[in-house]
Amino acid sequence: MKFLRKAFCLLVIATLCACAGPKTDQAKRIDVYGYLGDYTMFRKGGPGRSLYVYRKPDVKFSVYEKVLLDPVIFWKESSYRLEEMPGHDVQMLADKLHQLLHEQLSQYYQMVAAPEKNTMRMTVVLTDVKKTGTTLGSRSLALVTKKLSETALDTPAMVGEASVEIKVTDAASGEMLAAVVDRRLGSGEIKKSISSWDDVYNIFGFWADMMGYRLCLEFDRKDCKPPQE
Repeated sequence: MKFLRKAFCLLVIATLCACAGPKTDQAKRIDVYGYLGDYTMFRKGGPGRSLYVYRKPDVKFSVYEKVLLDPVIFWKESSYRLEEMPGHDVQMLADKLHQLLHEQLSQYYQMVAAPEKNTMRMTVVLTDVKKTGTTLGSRSLALVTKKLSETALDTPAMVGEASVEIKVTDAASGEMLAAVVDRRLGSGEIKKSISSWDDVYNIFGFWADMMGYRLCLEFDRKDCKPPQE
């Protein structure tokens, strides 16, 4: 009897993970940790956008021809998970997000290594990162049966997540042009997962695609493809 019960539970888990929803899902809330300073200027983003966004009134990104993309920063004051993360994981994740952003931004801008004329500077700060859980306890099983929703907990135990704050400034003056604050959850698709960081990689990919999409719109192109959540 115990064997049949256990087999049934494993079948439920496999079924739900195999038909899990989108690759990433926007979180319902986020904590801010002070990197961007004043958050009163932010407003809530809409569908396909970050949780909170800021855009300087009347800014025209089309006048900027180049982008200086700073190395990705880990804001370790914000999360105990970042403080305890091994150095090789920190570097690996920072390089991965930087690579994805660089690939997207280079489709619309010339990428430079130092401030130049008509250049905007992008600073990306990871404030929290959590890899996908691999152990199924009783609490995790309850979350799986809810299809990995946020009903029981703000962050399901099995699901990876990441939080970010991004600042875009005029490289010459330092004036802030735009900023976003976002937190996303992964799908927790264990069956198809190769790495416990897969959820985080998917979130990084969404952020990069979102930045590329927004810049595409700034250039009034007709072939802009919204990011797939």
